[in-house]
Amino acid sequence: MLWLTVLLTVIAAGFAYSMRTEALAARNAVALAQVRALADGAISRVVFELMRPRTVAETWAFDGAVHYWEEGGATIAANAVDESGKIDLNAASDALLKNLFQTAAGVDADTAARLVDAIGD
Repeated sequence: MLWLTVLLTVIAAGFAYSMRTEALAARNAVALAQVRALADGAISRVVFELMRPRTVAETWAFDGAVHYWEEGGATIAANAVDESGKIDLNAASDALLKNLFQTAAGVDADTAARLVDAIGD
């Protein structure tokens, strides 16, 4: 009779551990869904704020400034950066890259040429 009690105890403990693991997995899945929904909402809010008419005083700009707000019990921080001012290293001409290194980084022409060659490789 004792062995039957021990066997049932082991089975019950295994079942309890399994249920605990399943409950944690479900809780994590719910938390992930909530975070994804908050992220989607944040993206929508940023797009909305950037598309507002320019006459509105609080219109966001593409200046990289971080904007904070509360949503669903979470603090959200978002910013927008204008990508049109960036240089695509895969599509930029050698002259543009060389000029960039000389102007922005302050390197001499030979170093700029070596950097451009290194990017091309």
